[in-house]
Amino acid sequence: MEELLRAHDSWVQNVSWSNSSDGNDSHVGNTTVNPLKRNEEVAKVEVTVLVLVFLLALAGNLCVLWAIHTTKHGQSRMYYFMKHLSIADLVVAVFQVLPQLIWDITFRFYGPDFLCRLVKYLQVVDVVCMGSCCAKRR
Repeated sequence: MEELLRAHDSWVQNVSWSNSSDGNDSHVGNTTVNPLKRNEEVAKVEVTVLVLVFLLALAGNLCVLWAIHTTKHGQSRMYYFMKHLSIADLVVAVFQVLPQLIWDITFRFYGPDFLCRLVKYLQVVDVVCMGSCCAKRR
């Protein structure tokens, strides 16, 4: 893959020349960015946001679970709902945010094909399950 990156460093596509009948003979260079490279500044922002989301989701939901577990209260429906909501948020953090964070850091998925398909499947199943749970509660 690295050879492809080096070989296609100077990809220039869609180079067009202006219409010479207008009297403007200037060269308009409409170039397309190499699809095998990524914008590192944008990648740093994406990784930073994902790290913040992951850490806040992990810390916040673990604090909620710890608070529910340590306080002496009756098992009311509200605490039962909050506990399950925190567990669902932890599942989202672990099965969606963390794999996407690792994927964004490495820029390529370095696992086998089966693992790639499993990660994407779990990300989609997680969203579908959350959506169906929300629809059932209404």
